[in-house]
Amino acid sequence: MLVLIFMRLQIGYMFIQEELKIFYSTQKRKYNDPLIYITENGIDEFSHPKLSREEALNDSQRIDYYYNHLYYVQRAIKHGVHVKGFFAWSLLDNFEWYSGYTLRFGMNFVDYKMG
Repeated sequence: MLVLIFMRLQIGYMFIQEELKIFYSTQKRKYNDPLIYITENGIDEFSHPKLSREEALNDSQRIDYYYNHLYYVQRAIKHGVHVKGFFAWSLLDNFEWYSGYTLRFGMNFVDYKMG
């Protein structure tokens, strides 16, 4: 059985970053040192249409999220966990079936008004 530790976000879940090293180490022991690919990893936030472009581009929460998450991935790798891939969620802000354009989660900002 695979046990994951999550924190609720606007439309989904994410790992609590401090628990990642424990998670990776547990998978290494429990499943005979598997290859691990981290997919669709990211953070969402509500789109604020009244923010200026400069304010919207000040995306310190997302930068901190990736910085911290990759720090723990690197620590796991240094401890012998076979993390072979990390795929961000997502390259660009886009339309989501569940929430339309109300959430942003891309690593690159898309200006919906100006294209």
